[in-house]
Amino acid sequence: MRIFIFSFCVSFFTCLIIIRLGKQNRAILDFNLGPQKVHIGKIPRIGGVAVEVALITMGIFFLIEKRPNYDLIWKIILCSLPFFIIGLIEDVTKRVKANYRLLFMMLAAILPFYLINARLIRSSIDIVDKALSFWLISLFLTVIAIAGFANAINIIDGLNGLSGVISILFLGGIGYISFKVGDLALFSICNALIGAILGFLVFNYPGGVIFLGDGGAYLIGSIIAMLSILVVIRNDNISPWFPALLLIYPIWETVFSIYRRKWKKKSSSIRADNLHLHTLILKRIVMENNSKNDAKEIVRQNSFASIYVWVFSSWPVVLAVLFWNKTVILIGGAIAFIILYCVFYRSLIKFRTPKWLFLSNKTNRSLNNPE
Repeated sequence: MRIFIFSFCVSFFTCLIIIRLGKQNRAILDFNLGPQKVHIGKIPRIGGVAVEVALITMGIFFLIEKRPNYDLIWKIILCSLPFFIIGLIEDVTKRVKANYRLLFMMLAAILPFYLINARLIRSSIDIVDKALSFWLISLFLTVIAIAGFANAINIIDGLNGLSGVISILFLGGIGYISFKVGDLALFSICNALIGAILGFLVFNYPGGVIFLGDGGAYLIGSIIAMLSILVVIRNDNISPWFPALLLIYPIWETVFSIYRRKWKKKSSSIRADNLHLHTLILKRIVMENNSKNDAKEIVRQNSFASIYVWVFSSWPVVLAVLFWNKTVILIGGAIAFIILYCVFYRSLIKFRTPKWLFLSNKTNRSLNNPE
């Protein structure tokens, strides 16, 4: 509990400092640029700094207390640092091209493969396991998994509180199963990161007075990817499909986005657009139900749309935690999510959204402004 509270406090007060500095430094502000932006105003976009500061502080705390495998958190911090740095550079300069960032992260993903043994080596499918026994194939797929998931968290970071809450759900799932199988080192690291994200979320949701930024999204995404691989590597009784179902929403959002951009729109697979699931929910369910267009109303709509995505993406997390060692059920759950996602996405694109999903203005306001 101390880990969680300490991490939360460090992140909380660091966010306060960033918000104050944001009023004086235009370089760390988001000016509502790009097709994915769904807010108005000048908001600090380096909230990831608060998460990083909290993690480093917790690393010192672990070292002082000589906690089990205290060196592991420092190795994870080191492995995630390149992801954070390249994202932070983009947050401040807005000049690092997406393909350069992705290439840098793929190179950075080699580090955890060797430093913390975060390697994809089993899948419960014989032919795949034989392929993974070759280190070069394992390295290639591990790099794709870590760099890809870091980018995936950035892709879903489009609404107030969206990626933060979903990341906490993922970490809660990994932490719970780690505790269940006696892996206290991973459990402690999950607690530290959950506290750091919550310290940021106090300011990010629902008001949106600070954003995670690319640096924060890459940082959190890379660590979740590493923890997901480690929990399977360190505990043979956990199915390798546990993290696959647990993290299926951002994974499939990324895969589907590549397909949609490359084959459907015939454009670059890494070019940003505004056709992600969370954006369609905002524009075709929430905004459809609200006619006002002032800044406060846009913040309410933004935050309210996140609730839809939380609900939609939470059931795979619950299923993964309940059946963490049942490979067949986990695979079935992943397939079921992909099917439901495609059906839901198609209904949004075709303007055929079920009417029961359209909540009234009164309900929208009451959920965002509880008395």
